[in-house]
Amino acid sequence: MILYTLDINYFKKQSIIYLIISIICLIIGIIYEAFSHNVYSIYMQYAFVIPLILGFILSLIIYIVKPSKLPNRISMDLYNAAIATITIFSFIKGVLDIYGTTNSLINVYIIVSIILILLSIITNLKK
Repeated sequence: MILYTLDINYFKKQSIIYLIISIICLIIGIIYEAFSHNVYSIYMQYAFVIPLILGFILSLIIYIVKPSKLPNRISMDLYNAAIATITIFSFIKGVLDIYGTTNSLINVYIIVSIILILLSIITNLKK
């Protein structure tokens, strides 16, 4: 099995992409709540914070600090999937809150994202 290493410029590009994703999530949340008849959900309002903190800020810190051991590609792909899963959870939970209903299967998103983060850590340690 070949593990590909990443260069430091990957994290610069990734931080820009996560900033754009955060802005898009913010715009989607604003538009959705504009048509929600004055019913608000904290999950929908703050869905943009997840890619902002977990994606943009972390990638920016890695790019600025330039650690000697960078994560491998498989580890970063799993981590990016975890961020996407948590963001989707936040949007779906927000939609369900605005609609006024609940669903117990929504917790699967949290479980999957935790598993993805753990797999990311494990694959990063097994270089």
